[in-house]
Amino acid sequence: MEFLVLYSSRTGNTEKVAEAIFDALPGHSKLIEPVEDYDGTENPGLVFLGFPVNRGSCPMDVADALEKLEGKRLALFATCGMGDESYQQRIRHNIDVWMPDDYIDLGFFCCQGAIAPAFLKELREQEASVSPQMVEAMEAQQQKSIGHPDAADLDRARQFAKEVLGRAGRKEPMR
Repeated sequence: MEFLVLYSSRTGNTEKVAEAIFDALPGHSKLIEPVEDYDGTENPGLVFLGFPVNRGSCPMDVADALEKLEGKRLALFATCGMGDESYQQRIRHNIDVWMPDDYIDLGFFCCQGAIAPAFLKELREQEASVSPQMVEAMEAQQQKSIGHPDAADLDRARQFAKEVLGRAGRKEPMR
């Protein structure tokens, strides 16, 4: 198999981005599947791994999958309810703790995802550990996030896939 697209998606945002990336990949030697179904037996030439941002990092199912991706050429993608480019860079940095030692980094893409109303409800219920300012910021961002990932976000995801394919032809890692 040439390409494997793995994803973790709680609300469907990351799954949409995974499908856009998958559609941008050439040929028929490719597979897309949820990360929880990945058993590590496939031997793809290139892996795209996507996840919803969870407290500034990846969820544990993604961290577990990363253990099975040693020595792989790997491109990460994420959906995030809030945050600017510097926050996205911190997310990428935070994930380094989970990355296999010998992977080849082919890039990171992050786009806006819709913030689920259930998440805001959960946040409000955590009064003791979450500041009122944080809840207010999330409520304001939730309004901006409605409809994401949108067509433009998915176009950027497809473009990311094409850029990764271009970089994959190089021998040196991008770290």
